[in-house]
This record gives sequence, C-alpha cells and structure tokens, in this order.
Amino acid sequence: MKFSDMPYTRVDFEQLKAEFAEMGRAFDAAKSGEEQFELHKNYYKLTDHVMTEMTIAEIRHDIDMTDEFYAAEQKFYDENAPVFRNLVVAWQRKLYESEFRPYLEMRIGKVAFKNIELAMKSVDEKLIPLMQEENRLQDDYNKILATAKLDWNGEMLNLSLLSPYLNNRSRDVRKTAWELYSGFFAEHAEELDDIYDKLVKNRTRQGELMGYENYLPLGYARMMRNCYGRSDIQEFRRQVKRDWVPLCQELNEMRRQRLFLPHLTYIDEGVYLPDGNPNPVGTPEQILAAGRNMYNELSPETAKFMNFMCDNELFDVLGRKTKKVGGYMTYLPDYKAPFIFANFNGTADDADPRARGHHDGDGRDALDVDGVLHGAVDEPAVREAGEGLCLHASPVIDSLYSVRDDGR
Repeated sequence: MKFSDMPYTRVDFEQLKAEFAEMGRAFDAAKSGEEQFELHKNYYKLTDHVMTEMTIAEIRHDIDMTDEFYAAEQKFYDENAPVFRNLVVAWQRKLYESEFRPYLEMRIGKVAFKNIELAMKSVDEKLIPLMQEENRLQDDYNKILATAKLDWNGEMLNLSLLSPYLNNRSRDVRKTAWELYSGFFAEHAEELDDIYDKLVKNRTRQGELMGYENYLPLGYARMMRNCYGRSDIQEFRRQVKRDWVPLCQELNEMRRQRLFLPHLTYIDEGVYLPDGNPNPVGTPEQILAAGRNMYNELSPETAKFMNFMCDNELFDVLGRKTKKVGGYMTYLPDYKAPFIFANFNGTADDADPRARGHHDGDGRDALDVDGVLHGAVDEPAVREAGEGLCLHASPVIDSLYSVRDDGR
C-alpha cells in the first residue's frame, strides 16, 4: 500500500490499557510456556498496530511541521508514548519473570531477555511526567529548526536547503552562507539554550529517580547496549585519540594543500576539492530514479526491496521549507514497510539514503514473528551494517554521479 493511502486512526490508550490488562491476566493463568508464547504473539500484533499508527502520525508531522492536524496528533503521542512504553515494559517483565522462561528463551531468543533487562532499567511509571516533558521539549526544538526562514539572495530557505551553500566551491559563498546559518542560531540562542537547559535537568532527574548518579547509565540502557558498556566506550575514545586523530590531522593537511589554503577554518570543513565536491547529478526525482536503477543492478534482493520502497511512496526525501531537518529510517510494522525520511539538497548526502537507509528496513522485513524482540539492535550496529552496504554498492554507485557539463 502506498504511504499516502495508509489510513490513520488515533490510538485509544484507555482501550489499549484494558487489552494489556486482559492479556496479563491470561498470561498469569497460563499453564505452560506454549500458552504464554501464544499470548505473546497477540502482544506482537497489538504493539505492531500501535507503533504503525504512531509512526504514520510522526512521519506526516515531520513532513510538514506546520500541519495543525498532525501537530496535534504528535502532541497527543508526546503525552501518551511514555504510558505505552510502560505498558510494554510491564508485559516484558512478565516474560522475564515467567516460570516458563526457558521455553520462552528458546522461542524468542536469549538476546531478547537481555534487551528486556535493559528496558526494565530504563522505564518506570514515576518517570512518565518527565518523559512527557522531554518529548515536548524535543518537538519544540525540531519546530524551531524546521521553520527557519533564511533569506538567501531573495529566496527563503530553511536550514536543510541552505546546506549546499555551506560547502560551495567558492570560499566567499561559503563564508556568507555560514554567517547566515550561524546568525539563525544566534538569533534563537535564548530559546535553544532554554530547551537545552531544561533537557539536561530533566534527564538528570530521570536518572536520579532510577537510582543512578546522573543520566548516563539510563541513556546507555535506553540505547539497548546489551554487549558493551561505559568502560568499553572509554577505551574506544582513547583509541580514537591515539590512532584516529593523528590520521585525521594528516588527511586535513593533505586537504588544505589540495584546496590551496594557508589554513583550514570551520567554513572549509566539508570541502574536499578545489573545483567543488562530487555531487549527484540531476533533479531529486532523477537521483531517486538513478538510485532505483543502481539497486536493480546490484542484486535481485536489493532490486526487490528498492522497487517496493519506490512503488509504495516509502521515501520522503525532497527538501521542503517546513519539513523537519535531518533524516532517519523508521518502520511501519502492519505493512512490513520501512520508511526513509531525508532532505535532498543537491549534495553527496543525497546518495546516503540510497546506500545506508536501505539496510535496516531490509533486515526488519526478514524477521518472522518469533524474532521481533531480539531483532532490536542498537544504532551503532545499524550504522556499521549500513556502511557495509555502501561498500557493496560501490561497483554501481557511479550511476548517481554522471559526468557534468563541465566535464567533472
């Protein structure tokens, strides 16, 4: 089904609470792991539908953050998503504490129970008011950025649409663009600082209420880091400082020489060649079509996935003036459909949704019902897999970078 045709109905959370309560009573009365697992399948169906409705509302809100209907829906879910999250964790706790856990582990996977343990450390009913405030603050921040109006030579742009000028081949253009970009944040410094201050205090308080010294342990649990922790990250940071920073310094020196500059500044950060960065050629529609052809050449599996995405309007990647900045990949469980959200701006970043965003959805689509819970992976793992797909795509990625009129 095409995304524009997907129906949307606001989730009835009172009804949802009743359904969870009924499932919970049946789970407690079950006489075997088989019975409990059958009930758990109902949990999948129920939560999949809730997540589908919430995600449709979120995407449509992000596509146009001035749309009053979906702004109201997002506000509704900002208030109720923490309630839903607590219902989910309460159910997962039943699995974790079940007397038939060995059978459930066999059916769902032991990794699922590691993730449940982390979930129980990250959510509690006493956090609901703070989680609601956190959601509101995040939405306020996104609205400020999405509705930016920057006058670029008479054309009104938002932050995403200004991006190509920040890395323009002309240093004068870059300087002017960066002054305009920075000026926006200076103009809104008080609002943004207030949001940041409130978020830090909010999250610190959440951590304290969960018995932690600060937000860090809670943040790690919420990122589902089930096989590494804070000490591992500290060692990784030491390795970055020891090994990667010197390499980056060498690469930047090479880039400085290639750009014929006496020294590099922040306005040169994203520029690699003196005659301009390599960028995809064509209109956004042509770039999408080239990406589709690229994945059709790559393999039958990637062709099937990419054609499904394009035929069902599961890319919203064109930059628009009231669209949320940035990008993400999300998932619509009822339709077994990933959705890729981005802001094309005429730079090499436009190729990234073709090469990276494809990965996560393809993996989710391959999961059967038994694998849903342990299908959850943390963001770094997803990014690594996405980078791997970029390498697989390298033989055919030239189709996105045709020769331009000037020979480049």
